[in-house]
Amino acid sequence: MNPKFIKIGNHCDSFEDLQPLVSRDAKDLCSTLVLAIGEKITIPFWTGGFSELIAVVDYEKKPNNEISYNIDYSHMTL
Repeated sequence: MNPKFIKIGNHCDSFEDLQPLVSRDAKDLCSTLVLAIGEKITIPFWTGGFSELIAVVDYEKKPNNEISYNIDYSHMTL
């Protein structure tokens, strides 16, 4: 099952505190995603409480069955 979004931290947490949480959870999610080879999905990461967008993470399953990801903070609303 692939999540529609991820909630971490709180809207009053600093970006410096949230960034390592996004990195950790984005990496961990690679082991649970169900994707076909070549399939791509984007999952937004939001804060808890009053929701603020932290990052969007693009995932793609490569021909070698590994899932790669790229974290994009450019859409952040903090």
